[in-house]
Amino acid sequence: MRDQDKSKDDLISELVSLRNKLNAIQFAAAKKDFQSAQKEKEEEALRRLREFSAWVVFSAPAVLCQLSADGTTIFVNPFAEKITGYKAEDLLGKNFWRLLFPGDDFQQTTKLFRAVEKGDVRDYDMTLVTKAGHRCTIAFHSLNRYAPDGKLTEIILVGMDVSARKRVEAQLAQNEIKYRTLVDNIPNAVYRASHTARWSLLHVSDFIKKITGRDAWDFIDNRILSYGDILEPEDKMPAEALIREALLKGEAYELDYRIRHADGSVRWVHDKGRGSYEEGRLLWVDGVITDITDKKNMQKKLEETLEQVKNLSLTDELTKLYNRRGFVTHAEHQMLIAERSRRLLTIIFVDLNGMKGINDKLGHETGDLALVETANILRATFRKADIVARLGGDEFAVLAVESDDDSSQVMIDRLQSRVAEFNLSTSRPFKLSMSTGVSQYDPQNPRGIDELLKSADEKMYEMKREMKRNS
Repeated sequence: MRDQDKSKDDLISELVSLRNKLNAIQFAAAKKDFQSAQKEKEEEALRRLREFSAWVVFSAPAVLCQLSADGTTIFVNPFAEKITGYKAEDLLGKNFWRLLFPGDDFQQTTKLFRAVEKGDVRDYDMTLVTKAGHRCTIAFHSLNRYAPDGKLTEIILVGMDVSARKRVEAQLAQNEIKYRTLVDNIPNAVYRASHTARWSLLHVSDFIKKITGRDAWDFIDNRILSYGDILEPEDKMPAEALIREALLKGEAYELDYRIRHADGSVRWVHDKGRGSYEEGRLLWVDGVITDITDKKNMQKKLEETLEQVKNLSLTDELTKLYNRRGFVTHAEHQMLIAERSRRLLTIIFVDLNGMKGINDKLGHETGDLALVETANILRATFRKADIVARLGGDEFAVLAVESDDDSSQVMIDRLQSRVAEFNLSTSRPFKLSMSTGVSQYDPQNPRGIDELLKSADEKMYEMKREMKRNS
């Protein structure tokens, strides 16, 4: 019985051992299958990588070259053939540098190797000579391979044809030179300003020195001072307000203002500009500043000359009072004001008595002196706001503003009083006597200036007749 039980246990042990061996065999087979499948996947991935690498090398629009340390060509891709004009068999085994960079162009390679000694290079521009003799600029990148001892063994060059870009850059540079030459020769200061609070100048032509006495460099980015700092204080705020308003509306601006020159003098400038926008956002402001100081000075002189001419045409040369034209011009203006304000005006006609006798007995020079003294008495009698004129000969007229019937008599009495004072105190060889006549302008019953003068003249002659009757 015991032998049978033992035999049974041995059989079970053998079965377990056989099952374990079978599992081990199955696991080893599965592992081998997995490893085999993994290897196939890796080999497939490597194959695809090699195909992709080959496709990149042979299809990429870039120059790919493998060179030995001494410059011998080991490999070139088709694009390198296309750019250089040489077939691969023309390049392989040949010195890449001496073939494509002949003569003085070979000096470029010296600079390249100096850069390579420091490590891989990036965007290193070199101009090679093609088989057809054309020049082509290539921007090279290098991938350097070294021996365990650190010695350079191979150089992998990757280059992009940048000839077109270089031509564009050269054209842009030439255009910029032309533009700057043009701008610098314009007799104005051309500027570009930011839209910040201080209107910092991003660029301004050198002509700004002739206008301000300061170098353009001083104003760029407000290095020394802001352009706004040299504006006259009373002009600065109105100028800035006008410019801001125009820019908010997207309109051009144009204005004149004064600046303080470096020598302390004040200059007039004309500023014309416009903002540049992108999707409604102000980017910067472009403008032109012109020195108009001479123009302003000439304009001022012209205005002064015109004023002098005007005064000459309205002023009596002898007495410096208004003449008839000046009197009528200013009187008509006062009558318009009086009509709006509903107030009275008084016109006093004055005649210098005995003028013919003074001329006949004492001479015309003394007669002119009598006219001048009469003018002085009239100026002293009436206010500055009143209009006093010599109408011609010995006739004078006064337009008194803000007056009435009562005040007109007061003015005449004051005039006669000043005449009496003159006669008592003067050492002149003549005495003055004046006859007067008064008329009034009533805005409710308006009359023209000629009619008013005629009315006052008539009353003046009535006074003369009265004086003759009483003499």
